[in-house]
Amino acid sequence: MKRILTRSLSAAAMLIASGAVAAPPSPLELVEPIAKYKTWVIGEVDQFVEHTRQFTEAVKAGDLKKAMAVQAVITPLKDAVYGGGEPTGEAHARMKAGMVLAGVIANGTVRPPTQPPNAREMDALRAAVAQAGLAPR
Repeated sequence: MKRILTRSLSAAAMLIASGAVAAPPSPLELVEPIAKYKTWVIGEVDQFVEHTRQFTEAVKAGDLKKAMAVQAVITPLKDAVYGGGEPTGEAHARMKAGMVLAGVIANGTVRPPTQPPNAREMDALRAAVAQAGLAPR
C-alpha cells in the first residue's frame, strides 16, 4: 500500500511539474477572489430576496401574470446554465462562465475532462446574464 501511495504521489508531482496539471493555488492566492465573491453574493442576496418577495406576493394575490414576469427574469439564466438536465461538469463550466460574465470571478477555466461552454452556450449565457440584470456594476 505504501509503495502504491508513493508511486501515486510521484506521478502527481511529475504531472504538476510538467504543467500537464495545474498546482492548486496557495491560500493567499484565494483571498482576493473569495473576498470579491463574498461581496457579490451579499449584493445579489438583496436582489434575490426582492424577487422572491415579489413572486410570493404575486402568487398570494392570485396575480399569475406578475408571478410569471418575476420568474421570467431568472428562467433564461437557469436554462443557460443547467439546460434540461441535472448539474454536470459542463453545467458547472457554464456557471463559471456566467460568473465571469457577471464580473464575479476573473477566470472561468475548467479542468479536464470538463469542457468550456461552446459559442452557442456563451451567447445564451450573455443574453441571460444581461436579462437577469447581473452584468458587472
